[in-house]
Amino acid sequence: MPEQIKVCRVGGDRYDELMQTMDLSFGFVDEKSVPFIQLLPKLYKKEYAPWENNICVLENGRIRAAIGIFYQQLSVCGDLLKVGGVGNVCVHPDARGKGYMQKALGAVAEEMKHNGTDFSFLDGHRQRYAYFGYESGGTAANVTVDAGNIRHVFGACYKPETQIVPINEDEQEKELLVRINDLSPVHALRSPGRIVDILRSWNNNAYKLRRNGKTIGYFVLSRDDVSVTEFRVIAPEYIPDAVAAIVLPRSHMRAVFSMSVCDTDYYDYLSSIGSGVGTSGAFRVSIYQYEKTLSAFFKAKALETVLPDNRTVVLIHGFRADENLKIEIKDNVPSVAACRDKPDLELSHLDAASFFFGFRSPMRRLAPGLCAALPLPAFLPSPDHV
Repeated sequence: MPEQIKVCRVGGDRYDELMQTMDLSFGFVDEKSVPFIQLLPKLYKKEYAPWENNICVLENGRIRAAIGIFYQQLSVCGDLLKVGGVGNVCVHPDARGKGYMQKALGAVAEEMKHNGTDFSFLDGHRQRYAYFGYESGGTAANVTVDAGNIRHVFGACYKPETQIVPINEDEQEKELLVRINDLSPVHALRSPGRIVDILRSWNNNAYKLRRNGKTIGYFVLSRDDVSVTEFRVIAPEYIPDAVAAIVLPRSHMRAVFSMSVCDTDYYDYLSSIGSGVGTSGAFRVSIYQYEKTLSAFFKAKALETVLPDNRTVVLIHGFRADENLKIEIKDNVPSVAACRDKPDLELSHLDAASFFFGFRSPMRRLAPGLCAALPLPAFLPSPDHV
């Protein structure tokens, strides 16, 4: 009898089956592994209805594959973008090799084509996801600060005034944590009800930074006790002492701070005192609405550096639709708008992602005037990844 295959979302009555399928698919089944609900409580707690965010493949009524598509709003210099984060791409071990992942990924891509998604991101194998429109993009700045840096900058006997307090499930200052997050020029919109689960996902630990009895910021620390995946304070003058307070207690006597390069208050200070500065890719990205997404991130780029005056028309054969866009920069004010002008450059969907957001693109040689304004600083801190 032929197998009956259905691609769909399931109801809350299938929550346990969905979670078991995901954990089994990723091998999260022994005592040493971390199940999804513990790894990402912000997504998989039952109260957040994760079945509503998963497209499943049913084989004879049983869940054999699932892909999570988790939507969030990203504020980029005041522009709101609808972002689709793709995660938990999984196929049950007994159902592999049947094309179920491709079926589910195809359904995810089709959904985002038609529901107003501006861009999507995921982590994973480059070529595997390129078939569905994803390419390497985005930039994370990584600055290493060690105890020696602190000693030379502040003095050997320096004692930070900032105190560190763990953020726990019963946290009472959730609204304040949200307001501090919202100060960043590029930030995901977070609700007070989820903020603690967001900050503590990916096995991270989260801490408040306090001065004179008041909370002045927070930071997120990976379980390696080195990687600071998010760092926020209410005003730039608190950054130096907070950095010292974060670095000095670390077991490895150093911390690696990751941030967007357009977070200039943090990047400029940290890079001025750190022992090492580097960049890394942020994620795999697929752009569905190029005009809106580019417009937002060109504004973010103008925070990072002074952009040269330029006018370039680019025709993009996008995954969702063709877009002919006029990109203009005048006095460090960028604009992106649809036009009917003859294009100076023509790009495929994947080439466009590399051109605008990748570390390097050979196509930039064809637009040297615009090249100086690239790559655009697409970035989400680790707590917002899925």
